[in-house]
Amino acid sequence: MRIGKFFVGFDFILLIAVFYVIDSDGLFFLALIAATVHELGHIVAIKLCKGKIDNIYLGSFGARIQMKLYPILSYKREIIIALAGPLAGAIFGLLSSFMGNYTIAGFSMILTLFNLIPALPLDGGSVIKYLSLLFLDELWQQRISRALNAMSALGIVALGVFVTVNYSMSPSLLIFCTFTSTNFLKEFFE
Repeated sequence: MRIGKFFVGFDFILLIAVFYVIDSDGLFFLALIAATVHELGHIVAIKLCKGKIDNIYLGSFGARIQMKLYPILSYKREIIIALAGPLAGAIFGLLSSFMGNYTIAGFSMILTLFNLIPALPLDGGSVIKYLSLLFLDELWQQRISRALNAMSALGIVALGVFVTVNYSMSPSLLIFCTFTSTNFLKEFFE
């Protein structure tokens, strides 16, 4: 479904519906606030770096901001844009913590740390991609990104298994880790 520059995927609508039914504490709403602050960080950086937004896609794996092809931004500006989301999230998390809202602070910090994983399409993977392109050719950048995506996928699944087994938790974290890993591996095989 398209609303202006926003594309809302069916998977995002389904995710909202599921959490509306099972989230009696309103935690999903707080997670959406943290995610919105994160994306606003990217949007502000895009504007400051003279980029132009083509569209924003909302899916079950989060938001993806697509910039217009022109003007072409430098790799340094791309790095700034990639880091702006986690920076906004970290600042928001710290401010929320100082104001005593530890739940939203926790969501914001977890989202920030998650997005710094060095795997595409996450922000950490974008930073590594553009840092690599500053010093290496595109072939080496792709090799580095693929290797980091594979290692990140294995690490995330291993973490999910470790926590699920050692702390007798429900398998929901393991399911999330596996779902996340498939997205990293999708980038690996492209």
